[in-house]
Amino acid sequence: MSEARDKATPFKNAGNAAFKKKDWKTAIEQYTQAIAADPSWEVPYSNRSQAYFQLKQYENAASDGKLCIRANADYVKGFHRTCNALMKLGKYMEAMKVLEQAYKNGHRANKDLMKMHEKVQPKFEAAKAQHDAALPLKEKLKAAGNKFFKSGEYPQALEKYNEALKHCKKPDDMKLIVSLHCNRALCWQQQSAFQQVIACCNEALELDPENAKALMRRSSAFEGMEKYRLALQDVRKVLLRHPTMSVANKAQHRLSSAVRRLKAAKAGQY
Repeated sequence: MSEARDKATPFKNAGNAAFKKKDWKTAIEQYTQAIAADPSWEVPYSNRSQAYFQLKQYENAASDGKLCIRANADYVKGFHRTCNALMKLGKYMEAMKVLEQAYKNGHRANKDLMKMHEKVQPKFEAAKAQHDAALPLKEKLKAAGNKFFKSGEYPQALEKYNEALKHCKKPDDMKLIVSLHCNRALCWQQQSAFQQVIACCNEALELDPENAKALMRRSSAFEGMEKYRLALQDVRKVLLRHPTMSVANKAQHRLSSAVRRLKAAKAGQY
């Protein structure tokens, strides 16, 4: 145990004792001391979040839940605390994003999160429908495309994305245009149409040369065409800006091995 953790533990324990007595304010004070002693420890954030929740201070509860996740995304309680607070705040779309983040971090089978998902899902769908209804036409078309994509109807999704692009204007809609090209690329990727993926990504990268989604999707297409050096170049560009991106690091390892094999095979021909 680190020196910081040693200093934080008595405060955390005192906070737990106060929590058991339902002395929420004292618990918060003690957890705050624990956090000051060791800001990297996820447990006091989680516990303080719950104490704030008991006081109906849901914004603070959600904030501490997010800090808990940031401290340790493997600690599932952080996601649960955050979702609980966001539900009380009526932020159902944000709550669903937190759940999706939890699933990406390996918590999909967690029973507490599964129960939370059942509560969030209908609220999320109603909130999203209301949100989508208020969108400008170009955004509605993108949302419709996303819905088709999720159901595996890629040609229909492409049709909506293409229609949305017709309603976009530069420079006001640059971010949306880039997003639509990235979504088009993903549709083609699902159909293993690698040339089309590359074309869509190129259009996105003309407007945003460092866009990570476009670079990763183009890299995937190059890899599918066994153009490993080009694929590796795109991944390395992503890692320059996002050095901790797990999918990019895994791709770099895989593609570097493929390039080495190609070099070895060519060397063996002579």
